[in-house]
Amino acid sequence: VKNGKSEGLFHFRTRKQGTYSFILSNHKWMQWKKVTFTIGLGNDTTLQPHHVGSVEEDMGSIEKALKDIQTESTYLWIR
Repeated sequence: VKNGKSEGLFHFRTRKQGTYSFILSNHKWMQWKKVTFTIGLGNDTTLQPHHVGSVEEDMGSIEKALKDIQTESTYLWIR
């Protein structure tokens, strides 16, 4: 939410099949933020586990990338 609101409820209807992304930012990176997602597929269908990717797997990939960046930065600093 660009206007800095602490809470929001968003609903949108997609017209095309495909992959959609939710992008969040925390401009006060020294403070933690809590985010909750609830995802549904209209009123006639039930969201199945295969519809949504694993957040744990995605976070693991991000953590690995950050560790790689930290390692490379440390190496370059030592040189």
